[in-house]
Amino acid sequence: MSEEEYEEVDEAEVVEEKVDQRYGIDVRELTKNQKKILKFGDEALQKKNYPYAVKMYRRILKSQPLCHTIREKLHESHLKNVGGKPSMFRAIWAGIVAEVVKLKMKTLWKQDKYNEAMDLGEYCMSVDPTAVASCRALAESAEEAGYPMIARMAFEMALPYNSKNVTFLDHMAYVYGKNDEGKKCLATYQKIASLQPDKPKWQDKVRESAARAAMDDGWTDLEKGDKNFQDNLKDKEGAELLEQEGRSHATADGRQKLIDAHLEKLAITDTVQNRRQMADLYQEAEQWADAAIWYEKTNELSDIEDPATQRLIFEMNIKGKEVELNQFILQANESGDAELLAQAEVRKFDLIELKMESFEYSIKKNPGSHEDRYGLAQLLVEIGREDDALPHFQRVSENPRYHIEALMNIGICFLKKEQYDMSLGEFEKIIADKKHMDKEKKGALYYKGKCLLALSRDDEAMTCFREIYQSDVGFMDVQQIIEG
Repeated sequence: MSEEEYEEVDEAEVVEEKVDQRYGIDVRELTKNQKKILKFGDEALQKKNYPYAVKMYRRILKSQPLCHTIREKLHESHLKNVGGKPSMFRAIWAGIVAEVVKLKMKTLWKQDKYNEAMDLGEYCMSVDPTAVASCRALAESAEEAGYPMIARMAFEMALPYNSKNVTFLDHMAYVYGKNDEGKKCLATYQKIASLQPDKPKWQDKVRESAARAAMDDGWTDLEKGDKNFQDNLKDKEGAELLEQEGRSHATADGRQKLIDAHLEKLAITDTVQNRRQMADLYQEAEQWADAAIWYEKTNELSDIEDPATQRLIFEMNIKGKEVELNQFILQANESGDAELLAQAEVRKFDLIELKMESFEYSIKKNPGSHEDRYGLAQLLVEIGREDDALPHFQRVSENPRYHIEALMNIGICFLKKEQYDMSLGEFEKIIADKKHMDKEKKGALYYKGKCLLALSRDDEAMTCFREIYQSDVGFMDVQQIIEG
């Protein structure tokens, strides 16, 4: 059968009456042309022509997004098309595709073109239906359209492949909440809490979702005449507030309501846990200064200095200063005022000092943290304190993860200190370690050449630069050195 037989599809013909998104529409409600396309899709699925089946089902769903039976067949086709197995390569590619597609989705949301946006979500699913990125792309578009049931379908299909992915499960629990499936929401958060028992926020969410589950039971009681409607409405409002609390999907207005509600709660019950939740809410709202204040208040009330909380205080203050600095630099650049530009440099130095203080605190608490040592050493070099940076780089070089980068930085520090023989030794270690001409080997050859020039060993230096030139003519200023 040729495609022309079903090319004429009335995609504007959508069911107009109010449809409960949880149940959707029956295939019997499709138009004649849509039923014809469905038949072709079913035939393709039966013959294992999965890409063609995907194409047919997507055509129908663009105009009938609430036909859940067809979406289930579409997801079955997606899954069979990739062999029903996850793949690391596909998952990486799916993540890249989803990031690009989401930009287009956001434009479509603003234009109220939700069906088109969901179709883009299904396109992501066709790349890898088992990947978290694909699933969330479809789910977010479905949520924007007000169809959380479609988001639920996507999550439940991908669940067997992501049953220990906390980000995936957290979003799925949220979707269950939006579908008024409190017990499933509760079960999902209980699963997350079992995966990360050391994180109190999941226990909090278990309690919150328990309130949602209780609310669902309340509506059942109401239908039986066992409960007053106004009492149940109050329960529902409270549960909805609890459901939104701490959730990354909340809107700016929703977060502010939660902040206001939590401040009222704190006025009545001032506990360490409530103060920390207050700080978490400010952090989610990106109100960095207030978040830092409340993390400090958390430590004050607990009478002990919790290192994790202290690191959060540093993090919030750093983020706040970064925002202020970026705004100040923008203002200075627009005005061209030399005094403002000078002040921007001072503020930049203040930010570096705060970051250094944060790293020093972490190293004091955990001397074996090579990540913090490396971060501190990089900042010390940035402000010209190579002597202070060297011991940290030397210690970090023992870690295979940072070995090459640390050697490179040690060599550069010696080069800046004009200790050329010592600098050469570090770069030669890197060159010996590297079999292929990658960025790190080119960097080591380049700085070795600079050392040799400083030692008046010009011929040896040019040999280094020529070796880079043959591999990458555009590296640093090698072309200028060779041709100049």
